[in-house]
Amino acid sequence: MKKMTKYMKKNSLGILVESEDQHINSDTVEIRLTISEYKNLLDQMQLLQKELKEANENLILAKKQSTQEFEEKLQYFKEKAAQKMFELQKEANIKIKSALDAKAVAEDQLKNQIELNENLKRIARERANAARGIANKKQHDGYLVLSCRQWTEHYKYELSEAEYAEKSVEFKRTHSYPCAEYRTAPVWKSLLQTPYVSSIPLQNLIDLIEENDLWDKGILRDIGCTQMNASNINGYYQKFTNLNGDNVNGLFRWNYIANFRSGFWEMELYTTQCLQVPEYRRPRI
Repeated sequence: MKKMTKYMKKNSLGILVESEDQHINSDTVEIRLTISEYKNLLDQMQLLQKELKEANENLILAKKQSTQEFEEKLQYFKEKAAQKMFELQKEANIKIKSALDAKAVAEDQLKNQIELNENLKRIARERANAARGIANKKQHDGYLVLSCRQWTEHYKYELSEAEYAEKSVEFKRTHSYPCAEYRTAPVWKSLLQTPYVSSIPLQNLIDLIEENDLWDKGILRDIGCTQMNASNINGYYQKFTNLNGDNVNGLFRWNYIANFRSGFWEMELYTTQCLQVPEYRRPRI
């Protein structure tokens, strides 16, 4: 008779007896295998352990291969990126060199143009000086003060809160704060002749006259005017003071006149004080 697996349970006296059911149920407390079944179970366990070991080895090998493949790809992309960066840097260096070369050429051309313009301006100034009988025509900048006269400036004055408080009741009835009133100030109006012929368009001369000649070259200071309004507030009357708070002469308005009789551009200068005109900046009588 073939031996079978026994499924054991406890009877009412607590003694192990073989169960009538040849399968596991709620009463089963022990399973007794035959020798062949036990040997077969051991063989299955050994096989599973072997398969598990092989699976782990394959997993380790796969990880190793995957890591190596990843590192190879990473190295490939690093080399590719380095090559691309090298090519971009090379291209950038070529463009930078080309730009620097173009800049150097442009600077040389600009320098030559500036020198040419300076020579043309010098020649025009010397001719203008000669035509007006100015001594030292090669050294003189060509600016002459033709006249100075007193002038009354009417200007709008913004009242401070304290000044408004001191105003009369009648004034406050017709004016609410903030407000302004019109005042007058004694100023000077002078006529300055430039060395530039009136046939030159004014827009080609404004920056040259206002920034280069009057201010940078010190022509205003030379005639006793130490300060000047910015171009965007040309015409705004104000008092000018130095660092010590003392009143100084300042240019607050200027206009241009094309004098076709003399042939030169002239400027009307409105200053807070009279100009101090040296002899060499006065026209010959």
